[in-house]
Amino acid sequence: MKALTMQIAHKAQLDGNRVFIADDGKGDYGIITNQSGTLVVSFWPAPFGGMNFATCHKALRNSNIGQGTIIAEDRYDMDKINTTAYLERNIVTDISRPKTLAEHLAFYKSSNYKEIK
Repeated sequence: MKALTMQIAHKAQLDGNRVFIADDGKGDYGIITNQSGTLVVSFWPAPFGGMNFATCHKALRNSNIGQGTIIAEDRYDMDKINTTAYLERNIVTDISRPKTLAEHLAFYKSSNYKEIK
């Protein structure tokens, strides 16, 4: 697991959230979820360093609109982010609702997510 990914995992856990990392816990991208698994935020390496974060939504009907919204791009300082506030950015709209942890894990099964304890 990459150093920045480990920092995100640690910060999310300090915030009281759960973290799942791809590639059986050894990857460089993952998801953060609340304890109940009702909200999910994904994160992945930014092209020029740092990390990107996005909400995870499920479309309410067939749509060409993406299923998430970028929250933050190119973040480096993990101590200054609030992962719970990021999770709370997942809201119901007229075209989507927050994706649950179970839905996200099922849809992205090939990522082989593992919860970091």
